[in-house]
Amino acid sequence: MTPLRPRLVAGNEVTLLQNGAEYFPALERAMLDAKHTVFLETYLFEADPSGWRIARAMAAAAGRGVAVHLIIDGFGCAAFDPALGQHLQGAGGANRDFSSREPSATLEP
Repeated sequence: MTPLRPRLVAGNEVTLLQNGAEYFPALERAMLDAKHTVFLETYLFEADPSGWRIARAMAAAAGRGVAVHLIIDGFGCAAFDPALGQHLQGAGGANRDFSSREPSATLEP
């Protein structure tokens, strides 16, 4: 198997966000500034004020014609509020669950 060798591309940058007070405004700004595509993969996505704030920003991006994709963890988001997904889908976005909630998929013996 050939190892992956990612290539660096000029013009990119990385910013370390240390807590929710830094993360959620930056995430919302990224959604509002998006022009082509948004991919958000997350372990937790709650129907709390922060979750709805991000869902509204994602829906706004989808409404502008940005291809928006939300991937949630089936274990971490076991109690995912379907209203969040419906809100995103209603604006033209997509959301998917990427792990099984079946008992056989747990790490317990």
